[in-house]
Amino acid sequence: MTVFRHKLFVFLFPFLLWAPLAEAQTFKPFTRLFVVQTAHFDIIYPAQSRPTALRLASFADSVYDEISSLLGITVKDRIPVTITPDTDQFNGYMNPFPYTHIVLFDTPMDIEWTTFQDPLRSLFLHELTHAISLNSRGGIAPFLHDIFGSWVTPTLLTSPLFMVEGVTVSFESLEGYGRANDPLVQQRIRQAVAENKALSPFQASGVYDLPPLSRAYYEYGGLFSSWLQKAYGMERYGELWQAMGSRIPLGLFYYNHGFARIFKDTYGLPLKDAWQSFLASYKTDEVQPPANSDLLLQDMQITSLAAADGAVYGIDSRTQSLFKVDVPPPGRQAKKSTLRPIPTSAYELSINKNQDRLLLSYYRYTGDLATAVVEEYTTTGKATGRVWQGLYKASYFRDGIIGLASELHRTNLVYVDSSGVRHTLARGGERVQFSKPVPIDDTRIALIISIQGQRKLAVFQVDEGRFYIIKTALQDDAERWRYIRNLSARGTRLLFTYNNDHSFYRLGVLDLDAADPERALSFSEERVSGGILLPLQTSDTIVYRAAGSTWDSLVRLPQTESKLHTGYTLEALDLEKEEPVLPSALQPKNKEENYNPVHYLNPLKFWLPVPLINNVDNSIRIDGMGIITLLGDPTESNSVLINAGGDVVGKIGYFDASWASINLGFPIFTSFSDQMEAVESSSGYTMYRASRLSISTPFTVPLGDGTVTVHLMPSLALLLAAFDPGDGSSAYFWAYEKPLWTYGLNLGISNLYRKPWQLLGNGIGFDMYARSTGDPESSGRLDTALRASWEPPASWFGMRGSLYAAWDGRGMSLDGKNPSFGNAPFADVAAVEYASQTPDSLPWVAGGEVETKLFALELQSNISHIYINRFFATLAYRAVIYEGVAESNLQTAGFALGNNLYGYHSVIAKFGTVVSAVPITMAPLRYSPFFWAAVKLSNLRDQDPNNDFQLGFALSLEW
Repeated sequence: MTVFRHKLFVFLFPFLLWAPLAEAQTFKPFTRLFVVQTAHFDIIYPAQSRPTALRLASFADSVYDEISSLLGITVKDRIPVTITPDTDQFNGYMNPFPYTHIVLFDTPMDIEWTTFQDPLRSLFLHELTHAISLNSRGGIAPFLHDIFGSWVTPTLLTSPLFMVEGVTVSFESLEGYGRANDPLVQQRIRQAVAENKALSPFQASGVYDLPPLSRAYYEYGGLFSSWLQKAYGMERYGELWQAMGSRIPLGLFYYNHGFARIFKDTYGLPLKDAWQSFLASYKTDEVQPPANSDLLLQDMQITSLAAADGAVYGIDSRTQSLFKVDVPPPGRQAKKSTLRPIPTSAYELSINKNQDRLLLSYYRYTGDLATAVVEEYTTTGKATGRVWQGLYKASYFRDGIIGLASELHRTNLVYVDSSGVRHTLARGGERVQFSKPVPIDDTRIALIISIQGQRKLAVFQVDEGRFYIIKTALQDDAERWRYIRNLSARGTRLLFTYNNDHSFYRLGVLDLDAADPERALSFSEERVSGGILLPLQTSDTIVYRAAGSTWDSLVRLPQTESKLHTGYTLEALDLEKEEPVLPSALQPKNKEENYNPVHYLNPLKFWLPVPLINNVDNSIRIDGMGIITLLGDPTESNSVLINAGGDVVGKIGYFDASWASINLGFPIFTSFSDQMEAVESSSGYTMYRASRLSISTPFTVPLGDGTVTVHLMPSLALLLAAFDPGDGSSAYFWAYEKPLWTYGLNLGISNLYRKPWQLLGNGIGFDMYARSTGDPESSGRLDTALRASWEPPASWFGMRGSLYAAWDGRGMSLDGKNPSFGNAPFADVAAVEYASQTPDSLPWVAGGEVETKLFALELQSNISHIYINRFFATLAYRAVIYEGVAESNLQTAGFALGNNLYGYHSVIAKFGTVVSAVPITMAPLRYSPFFWAAVKLSNLRDQDPNNDFQLGFALSLEW
């Protein structure tokens, strides 16, 4: 008799909410936390972030009042806000489940991403805008919310991602700062409009899987919301959000359904018409693309560049690689060479004076906590072994390196000498922040400074310990510097990009040793398609990144550009004057208490009634009734999902609880259940009582720079089974059989990755999964799989290969299935087409598959509510060998390979599509349905044409 779980549970929504919550990590282990309360907030923090927490407490309620009055929406419950200093990557988020709560990362932002007058306030405002806007509820929704909790959120079904992020980006920009006012964000929309590739509302809802990817709903959404507010007023915009929480209109077509219908009713015009008017406002005068003779490389995602005398080094995020290109004379083709793979988080590159070493800045992750890392490589791509942690945007300086270090959400300018000693050269503050330091010589460092949201170009005199601001006599001097980016240096010649008219970025050059001081500073006036970004100079050539709507190009700057020349002055900067002491950060106005997570574990904040549905003998039946509740603490260190109720058939109360904890610094997943399940035997299905306990602890360890990771997950499970004695008694009185223990260990090492637009991906990975039941009759199971993929960018070609082997002490089917252990880890490449021809008690199987891409045809268009990303087709060769079982008479066809060894092989053709949908508008669903057809080569000789082919259908989901 085989014991296994066979339940049908259709209420997936709570699990989708619980999964990301269970993987979050906010603090280092054993961090003591405190809490202060304001009128609307519980602010939770460790001692290290106390200054930040107290400053936030001084203005949090006023920010709430501001946003609430603009939208006309209130949040009835208190909102916990957690502040963590234990990560180096600037971010924050709002989670509406199991109740509205906010997490802020107490670390500095990159001022070249965008600028704010007060980054802490703007970050909080952004996340609080999420909290308030998504709590829009009208009609019967407030009553249901009071009963069932936070899952009664109509905006889940009416707010597309471009509105979810649009309201936040537009509100962060109301005071003239933020992304909606940033000319680089505006340039991206202008570029897409100029190329006639601007995204539609549906595409900007998270279904478009080419660049700009997730940036699309922030930027299109932020600028669209800002345009609505200016064109029709804030009051109408607030009415739109109120209506989104009041009703959920349905329609057969996307643009007559949900948000689109609400938008039309609110503004009196169709969403598509308003969107076109919005895009038309970003139509610009025709700009010329770079000449073909100046294009060095195309179809890339260039993140950073560094220049040598005759070559350029760079980061290509499309291929996750460090590359080099020798800059050829005009008219000759450039050749790109890939030096090495690099982490997906790599963002900055610098080169030394001798041009034989590179510094790569990236983030290394321990769980969800990021550490800023700088690592050194040779210019051939070999790691030197020198690594610095806690530094951002490093460059070579003197005999060491110089970079930025964080002090909570402030930036400091730090020099690390050759012996590894750190020297803080200058401290930033709440409103004065630094960007990448660019050494000019051994005594001067150029860098971009943000002072209350206004960028300026500065020179830091190291020996004096003083900053000097570059100024001109131009009438628009402040505006020319306000949005500068991408500073680089060639000796005393500084290159940067500027955008003083919100069109396209152009080149600026400052020669500190110019022969004519009155012409030392030049501003290019020529606007080119893609703008001029990341400019740098080789020995005699200026190259730059041109940003297309989808891909980037590396371009040589022509010599014929028109320029404005002017002189400059140096004005000493008084940091103390620019960074006033804030009294609110010195004296706590709120009582500080110890944080108690139990206070927030309220099962009524998220619960819903559900029927108990079982599938027995292929018949679906309702056996009882229960509830599901989701609990969690606002630091997201613990989350619990409980499904409990009564089973009328089994005369038992059922209970299924899962607990995820990150308190120890790594996830621990524990589950306990006591419920009726089903067992399959020769006489059909029999219900039995199953009491289960399991625990698993997944670890992910990055190796080196993190391009290769090791995954390790030990697990332990216990099953107590009790069968019906047939006396009509409750399942509580049935006797348990012998306990069944299951031990597992999953070990893997991989550098596999797949971009959203890729079909096969790149890299290689190995996995081993060992399990034992502790049953003498079943000594265990071992699965191994080796996978490799290669899919060059901008190519129709790609290959993927898999090898696998499995051993099972109890026996398994040809496709690796065993009722005790479920499906095999290699199920996607298993020989399912032959599974019915072999016994289900094979001791081992081994096989593999080689698959090649035939085509991937981009469509990127929707039919009603279904968005079709692309069609694809592949062709694969598949083979498997196994050891037959002597007493079986089910073996047919196959090749005899030796003593009791058999083999099968097939050719498999797959044809399918990648499609997306937004059944929950905040969570786009991406899935790949495909048909497959197998030519069973091993059966062609059996004279039975009905057994030579097999058709199938499969579906993979991505959230």
